[in-house]
Amino acid sequence: MKEEKKITKRVTREVYDPYSEENRTMHYEVSFIPSKSYGFFEYYDDLSGGEYIHAEGGLWFEDRKCVDYDGVYQLDDIVIELCQDMGLDMSEIE
Repeated sequence: MKEEKKITKRVTREVYDPYSEENRTMHYEVSFIPSKSYGFFEYYDDLSGGEYIHAEGGLWFEDRKCVDYDGVYQLDDIVIELCQDMGLDMSEIE
């Protein structure tokens, strides 16, 4: 079976956690499969290995423009930024 070609971006960032009032190291990954107009994301905190902060979900596109997502109430700004870095239009979601 032929594997689908996908584009993936990863980044690790220090972000402020308002609940602990400290910075946390977060890992973010976003992938996009052009032939399916579908993508997915995952992010988690380093300290707990995702036990404390973890989210993942799907991204649906029409002509490289994001039209829907699931998994979270609101997409994290860094997920949107990674999508934009891949040349995806996130204007409907921002």
